[in-house]
Amino acid sequence: MRSLAEHLQLVMSRVRPLEPLALPLLDANGCVLAVDVTAPADVPAFHTSAVSGYAARAGDIAMASPALSPGDAGTAARIRAWPQDAWLP
Repeated sequence: MRSLAEHLQLVMSRVRPLEPLALPLLDANGCVLAVDVTAPADVPAFHTSAVSGYAARAGDIAMASPALSPGDAGTAARIRAWPQDAWLP
């Protein structure tokens, strides 16, 4: 009987990496990049941590899972939001 390490060695000895493919972006869904991609500049070009966050009305998330309490995500503020205040691109 083979050990786990022996089975792993056997499997790894028989597999090879696939050759990279050149695909249009929309056809590449589910694929993995063959090389690292780097940006020539930071995007955005400024720190946005002070304005990164989400706001939600209590009624809209009443049935949501309490994965995080407001204190877990940083500073929580009490605001009043109305549907007409929402901006959707």
